[in-house]
Parts: sequence; C-alpha cells; structure tokens
Amino acid sequence: MRTVILVIFVLCGFNVLAQPIGEYSPAWSPDGKMIAYHKNGEGYQWDLVILTIESGEVKRLTQSPAYDTDVSWSPDSKAIVFRSDRNGDSELYLYDLETEQSRLLLSHPGVDMHPIWSPNGEHIAFLSRAEGVSQLYLLELKSKSVQKLTTMKQSVFHPSWSPDGLSIYFDSKVGQFGQIFNIRLKDKQVTQVTKGQFNKIAAKPTKDGKTLWVTVNRQGQWDIEAYSLAQKTWVAKFASDYHEMKLSLSPGETKGVFSQSNERGEFNLVVKAVK
Repeated sequence: MRTVILVIFVLCGFNVLAQPIGEYSPAWSPDGKMIAYHKNGEGYQWDLVILTIESGEVKRLTQSPAYDTDVSWSPDSKAIVFRSDRNGDSELYLYDLETEQSRLLLSHPGVDMHPIWSPNGEHIAFLSRAEGVSQLYLLELKSKSVQKLTTMKQSVFHPSWSPDGLSIYFDSKVGQFGQIFNIRLKDKQVTQVTKGQFNKIAAKPTKDGKTLWVTVNRQGQWDIEAYSLAQKTWVAKFASDYHEMKLSLSPGETKGVFSQSNERGEFNLVVKAVK
C-alpha cells in the first residue's frame, strides 16, 4: 500500500492529500545552518518547519488550515519561497526569516507549485497547471514577468537548477516510466538525460555538475541513487529497507537529508553521510 500511495503522489500529479503522515521535501539552507521542510501529523497540518542544525531546535513557521509545502531557500538563506492554497488557489509565497511574516509572491492562473530559487537569486522556476498538465515556468523577481519554458506532452515534476544556473532538471513520464530531463534556458532545448524501464524522479545535481542524485524506483521501493552524467551509469546509492525520497545535500556535500519511511508507513527526516 505504501508504494501505491507514493506513485500517486510523485507521478500522477502533485496531491498532498496522498502523502502519509510525516516530514517531506527537506531543503538544506545555503549557509548550512538550517533544514526547511513541510510536516503533517502530530498537531501539524501541512505546515512549514525549520530545523536549526547546531541546536536541534525545531521551529514551526506556518500554522493554518492551508497546505503550505514545497520549500526552497533564497541564496542568502534569509527567505523561503513555498506554495500555499491559503487564499483558495495554489500560489507562490515568500516567508521572511527576519520578520517571520509570509506574503504573496505571485498570483498566476492555475495551480502553481514546486518553486525553486535560482543560484543567483534573480529568478524562481516553478510548475503550473495554467494550461492543463503541469509545465515549467520562470519568474523574474525584479520585473515579475513570467515565461513558459516547457511544452511537454506529459506533466512535468520536481524542477532543480543546475549549479551554473543555465539549465533546469525536471522529470516527466516517457511511456510508463518517469525519466529525468534537462532544459537549457538560452534556447529552451530539452534533453532526455536518463533511460531505462524504471521510475526516476527529483534529480539534484552536485556542485561540480557531474552527478545527479535521483529518487529511483526499480522494484516497488524508492531509493536515492547517484547517476554519473559523463559515464551515463548509476554509481552510488543510499539504501534501506524502507522508502527514501528527495535528497537535499549540505553545502559542502558531505551529508544528505531526505524523507525515509518506517514500518508504519510514516515519513521522517534522515541525515546521512555522503560516501
């Protein structure tokens, strides 16, 4: 049953109601001091949370009946962009860590989700269902202008910037299986990165741009594996007896944080060394 729930979540559309109780989508702050994520259960209802690594303090950022999810840090670690349906539609919001206040960032047609801040801080890429299936869009923060980047036949999921800020990785289904793609921003050229008859989602590139950490499902269980772009092969993995989802690396890339299920099907954050 756990596998069925997760397939609905990651491949058939972003549906937070499909996620079991737990902690999801961790994002390590660029300064290395904090991990942001969203949580459901134990008094939380899809709220944003920050873990301060040195002290172990857990701070709740939002508390409302809305679904507040999909966190991404600003490059200076002073703000978080996230998605919320607190006004009846799924839109993009900013949380300022100094003022401890949230504000609407972008009101855009359709369901908007999965915002990710660019490495230079000037853009936020996000997904939107403005024209049906979810596609990748780009928001320029200074002008507030929005442009559509992808025109895929199937829905696009889990965007992630390349370290140089010149392209964005994402996943979309090819036939029955999720595959990793890359879009080059200067000409919107889309390249399929992975192949193979198993699901691959949520790619996160390393700082040198040579490796992708990918959430992979080969035989009914989700694991996090490393894919060498030069060798075009899988070279390392985090593995356990349970599902592992959506890795975020520490700034020094010595550790990774991800969501891991337990015997009850609940998800908690786990930090492990990168070997």
